Amino acid sequence: MLKMRALVSLLAVVVVLFLGFLSFFISSELVETFTGLTTVARVRILELSPETCSVFLDDGLNVVSFPCETGVKNFSSALSDVNNVSLNFEYIFYFNPLNNVDPWNSFNPSLPNWTIQTSSTSFDRRRGYFVYMNEPGTYFAEGLRFNTSTMNLRSGWNLVGYPSETELEIVDALSSISDYYVSVHSFQLVNGSYSWLHHFKEGNSSLDYFVPGYGYWIYVNQNVDWVVTW
Repeated sequence: MLKMRALVSLLAVVVVLFLGFLSFFISSELVETFTGLTTVARVRILELSPETCSVFLDDGLNVVSFPCETGVKNFSSALSDVNNVSLNFEYIFYFNPLNNVDPWNSFNPSLPNWTIQTSSTSFDRRRGYFVYMNEPGTYFAEGLRFNTSTMNLRSGWNLVGYPSETELEIVDALSSISDYYVSVHSFQLVNGSYSWLHHFKEGNSSLDYFVPGYGYWIYVNQNVDWVVTW
């Protein structure tokens, strides 16, 4: 008799569980049927292959940009050659237009460790840099290249990089912000010597192309996003 009662109780539990599962299944199906909503989880994996980047740095002042994102957090280690030996540079400067009080950031490897420096971080492909070299050297790094980069230009002066693999005429490269830029300036090698070149939207210009590896001053009359693609 006791065994019979136990068997009946077990069957009752099974029936309750089955009905509960059936109720959940039906209710879920009804929600999707009447609302048309179906929850789908998707994960998009974007795989980028490392590439090599190199930029020649001459003796003295260079206004350059570094197209590869390496993630190396110290400028002394980041500015190295193909043998991973640090290049002989005196200082690095970059300009932050968001800081109205002190927009210049700097790093000098010869200063003592206790010196508080305003910048010691990884290179950003969207920035231009002033690098003063004590002797010539070629920057070499393996990192990630991006075929699209957005430059958040602020009203006034901006020192930017040109993270592209190809030269492009300035008027074409800046066509999306043609109503907002006023001029472009770059310090480049011309006929064996370095000099400042200038591009003006109105008037004569000595600078016609964006060239990979250089940095550029761009003056805009309002905040605007410039998208570089190649």
